[in-house]
Amino acid sequence: MLHNKKKYDELKAKKGAEFDRAYTEQMVVDHKQTIADFKKESSDGSQASLKAFADGEIPALEHHLMESEKAITAMK
Repeated sequence: MLHNKKKYDELKAKKGAEFDRAYTEQMVVDHKQTIADFKKESSDGSQASLKAFADGEIPALEHHLMESEKAITAMK
C-alpha cells in the first residue's frame, strides 16, 4: 500500500505533459504486473472458475498494455 501512496504523491506533484508521461508510464508498469498476475492465476490457480476468469481477461489486458505503449510512443 505504501508503494501506491508514493506513486500517487509523485503523480500528484506533476503537471501537464510531465504528468501525462509519468501516468502513462505507470499504466504500462501496472498492466505488465497485472498480466503476469492473471497468467499465474490462469496456470497455477486452484479454483477452475477463477482460472477461467483470469484466462478470459488476459487478451483485454494485453490490448490495454499495447494501447498504453502506443500512447507513450505518441508523446515522444
